[in-house]
Amino acid sequence: AEFTCNYQAAFQNPRVEWKFTSGTDTTLVYYDGELTDAEFPCNYPIYQNPRVEWKFTSGTDSTMMYYDGELTAPYKSRATFFPQGLRLSSVTRKDSGEYSCEVTGKDSSGKPQYFQDKTQLVVLVPPSVPIAQVPTSVSTGSTATLYCIEKDASPPPVFTWYKNGVPMPENPKDSPTFQNSSYTIDKTTGQLRISPVMQTDIGQYSCQAENSQGKQTSAPVQMEI
Repeated sequence: AEFTCNYQAAFQNPRVEWKFTSGTDTTLVYYDGELTDAEFPCNYPIYQNPRVEWKFTSGTDSTMMYYDGELTAPYKSRATFFPQGLRLSSVTRKDSGEYSCEVTGKDSSGKPQYFQDKTQLVVLVPPSVPIAQVPTSVSTGSTATLYCIEKDASPPPVFTWYKNGVPMPENPKDSPTFQNSSYTIDKTTGQLRISPVMQTDIGQYSCQAENSQGKQTSAPVQMEI
């Protein structure tokens, strides 16, 4: 879920805080420029002697958070378990992923029951200033591969390359400026591949990383032919 706060841009040095309220409980989730807490519900029915387990999954990796009645070692210092939920403090980009609770127990008639609830957490982080890795000297007719490196953004950024301050389209034939160039751009990895290199490819190259939270541009690097 995404929530917006459209305050006036004219504010000087704005201080933004976010709060989450459920019933009579209020949790400060964004304070002093940092996301502080994330809370995950597990609203299972009333079971007899319920056994609750929590698991965190990121990609193909899974980690137990709460098992056999206690928090596991990686989470003892920053997670709080309560009967129908889990609270995680000091949330960072690395905490993005799926949080699932699994509950087993018996209903009032003694019949075994199973409950599962999942919550997806995406910690939004703007890009940091990317680094343009550009060969400083290449030969005519060869292949030059340029990389745009940015490792902080969440969700992952989209990359744009610039030559002498002019944005390079994915298809060079779409622009009169680059129609005689031969290159490919992967906007998801930030790779620019020029093949074959021509004398007209000389110039300053920079790249931009952008996601829903902002954008940053690298310093330009000169490539000589």
